[in-house]
Amino acid sequence: MIQRDYFNYSSLTKYKFRNTNIDAFNRYNFSSKLFFVLGSQFQFFDANTESPYGSTSSDLAKMNTIDTYLNAVYNSDFGLNVNAGTRLDIHSTYGNNMVYNVNPSYNFKSIPLKIISSYSTAFITPSLYQLYDGYSGNLELKPEENSTLEAGFEIKLLKNKIEFNAVAFYREEKNAIEYYSNPITFESSYFNADGKYNAKGIETSIVYAINNQVKINANYTFTQTEDKMVNNTFPDIKANLNNPKHKVNLGIDYQLLNRLYIGLNYQYLAKRDSFMGYPPEVEVLDSYQLFHLTSKYELIKNRLSLFVSATNIFNADFVENVGYNTRGRNFKLGLNINL
Repeated sequence: MIQRDYFNYSSLTKYKFRNTNIDAFNRYNFSSKLFFVLGSQFQFFDANTESPYGSTSSDLAKMNTIDTYLNAVYNSDFGLNVNAGTRLDIHSTYGNNMVYNVNPSYNFKSIPLKIISSYSTAFITPSLYQLYDGYSGNLELKPEENSTLEAGFEIKLLKNKIEFNAVAFYREEKNAIEYYSNPITFESSYFNADGKYNAKGIETSIVYAINNQVKINANYTFTQTEDKMVNNTFPDIKANLNNPKHKVNLGIDYQLLNRLYIGLNYQYLAKRDSFMGYPPEVEVLDSYQLFHLTSKYELIKNRLSLFVSATNIFNADFVENVGYNTRGRNFKLGLNINL
């Protein structure tokens, strides 16, 4: 159970949410190469809300689901591996829906190369808050539906000193749940974006162990998405909201001494669209770069360690989301104790 009282401009809002979750499953081993997992999960949710914008009783704001699922795993002697499963979701509000996934991969014996792939579907129902909140809830919301296809490879080079992987992906979503707040009237609502939208791109990462003390890791993500509606009042105004085309992370880990560790991280986020005003106008947020530093020293091995971290070392001025503050340079000092 989660209970929270929220004060805003001398008004009081009370939230009380309950959740029951029961999951029972069993594993069936048919051989050393093949096994199945069969199970069923029951979940119940309800909510009580009291606010100046309206109250909701748990007699109305409630839902339950029964999920029956089956998963099969096959690992062959010649390199083929398959993980596949399906789940039937019986929802008290949205009826019966089935999702599934299949993840075949192949390990080559003669070279350190692995081919990976996957296809999966998803059915995501709105939360009780999105449906029944007195301020922004919408009882007309439909569940999100999406499917994702991925394919790529993993390879190890220079006697496993270098690990490199790359994955291309394509995702299609329907009835995506979005949120909009009118900056003039302060009215807000969750809504379903009309139509289908897709996102495609590639993710790559590399880890290079220079020696036992120094390791470099980096990853890059390119994402291309279709524009979505900013809100359902102005369906013709669309933007690629908060979806940068390019994201880069780079890290250097240095085990300076037996008990002293130092890590430096770099983060880059490309420009992306946002919106301001009413009627909403699309605004392009600038790209930004951040540097972070972390250090840890073991005072008592495996028992007591001292750590210090600094985020946004150069105190960069950036906007992550319009209307929200971002932190400048920050420091943290503390102890970790393992008993």
